[in-house]
Amino acid sequence: MKKMKLLCGLLLVIIFPQFSFSQSNLSDTVLLSKQPKAISYKASKFDLVGGFDDRSLFAVKPSTKIDGIRLGVELFQKFRFGYGYYYLGKERTLDSYIFGKDTLRQKLKLQYTGPFFEYVFFEDFRWEFSVPVSVGFGKGRVFSSPQKAVENSSQRQTGNLVVTSIGLNGHYRIFHWLGIGAGIGYNHSFSHEPALNKVLNSPFYAIRVKVFFGGLYRCVFKPQVVKAMKDVYRRERQLRRNK
Repeated sequence: MKKMKLLCGLLLVIIFPQFSFSQSNLSDTVLLSKQPKAISYKASKFDLVGGFDDRSLFAVKPSTKIDGIRLGVELFQKFRFGYGYYYLGKERTLDSYIFGKDTLRQKLKLQYTGPFFEYVFFEDFRWEFSVPVSVGFGKGRVFSSPQKAVENSSQRQTGNLVVTSIGLNGHYRIFHWLGIGAGIGYNHSFSHEPALNKVLNSPFYAIRVKVFFGGLYRCVFKPQVVKAMKDVYRRERQLRRNK
């Protein structure tokens, strides 16, 4: 019996530090006091972030949708850094110029990648607002041909791209794992190709349905964390109302 107790004690000494270390790497930590119902929530200093970053540009009608995806890290629930990839998912056609009695048709393709920075200036259990800034480097291709000409008479031009953007994003969590979001901003392109600048130099908007996989994980496996986060949110909201 003594040997069994000694063996259990050794296992606890080995396992407990590993559990504490792995717990600190999760997106949140639950602290239990001596009272069983006293639970507090402590946010992580480091987390991974990622997701789709689509946007609709409306300087030229109909609006042009730029598809994007990004991946990065979040520090102190305030600062996000990472890298994004953006591309024109659907070929864009412009009937831009009059060439004699014909219209010059231009088809656009583009893609670019680059770093982003995002500052979260407000966040609670339901709401989040942030300011994202990004710069991208890539190439765009323009296929030009008279509308009545045959396809093989088109001319292709390739231009380098530098695309910058700044915006304002926000979302509301309907559930802890599901929310709706929206964003507005402005894109600016530096290119020698006027057709690329015509499309990319534009205000943009985005409307998104957001699935928070971290929130889904907590709802399924760590519901006590969700409850603790709700309690913190309610206390802070009550304090704001009492001021």
